[in-house]
Amino acid sequence: MVNSVELLQRAERLRREGRFEEGAALVREALTKDPKSTLAKLLDGYFHAALRESEAARASFRAVLTLDPEHPRALLGLARIAFEGGDAATAGQLLDRALHIYPDFPEALALSASTRIEKLRC
Repeated sequence: MVNSVELLQRAERLRREGRFEEGAALVREALTKDPKSTLAKLLDGYFHAALRESEAARASFRAVLTLDPEHPRALLGLARIAFEGGDAATAGQLLDRALHIYPDFPEALALSASTRIEKLRC
């Protein structure tokens, strides 16, 4: 019998290969085995975001923050959704929180620069 860690490892490999539907199915299975897994909820958010399911991705990232209010990758996920939805101000606030926790977070630094540029355009 496969445990949730093995399922999540497989799901991550599939995510990196761009096989989002297959990976999402493994994450759902992992969540049935371990419904409080922060990593499973985070991966669930990544898959929903990759599949352009913004509301479901947002819910997954918020579920991560319920378990770990200072999870920088969940904050980044929410910031990306906000930025892609045209809300640079909210994205900037979320990125500020993530960077307060993890100041050298490369992806957050890059998106933060984009949000500042977007704010200047408005």
